[in-house]
Amino acid sequence: MSAIYTIRNANALMVQHFALSYLSPAAPASTIEGASISTRRIGNRTSVPSNAVTLSHLVEHPELGFSFRFRAVWQDGKLLRPTATHVVIEQEWNEGDHGSPAAVSAAINDWLQAVTP
Repeated sequence: MSAIYTIRNANALMVQHFALSYLSPAAPASTIEGASISTRRIGNRTSVPSNAVTLSHLVEHPELGFSFRFRAVWQDGKLLRPTATHVVIEQEWNEGDHGSPAAVSAAINDWLQAVTP
């Protein structure tokens, strides 16, 4: 397995912990360690219970030069299981001088490690 896939897999797990630690359907926007997080409700995918809420979270960190968007499905104030299916990084953007997509993922990984308990 290549280093980029290893980092992306780690990011996928850490974003689940990040969501549990800092976000909820009741917390629409915030700033965490230099990153601005904005949230909007989006439509549920198929096979999601009707009482679940799907949120799209946009994390923007201008100082570290990255942004990423992930979706999370919440039900009764908890992340819907299996979280690997329902909490997913959908896109990453290079907002700085990172030389490659792998470098953007690595910068996101460093930040997630710093903020995730």
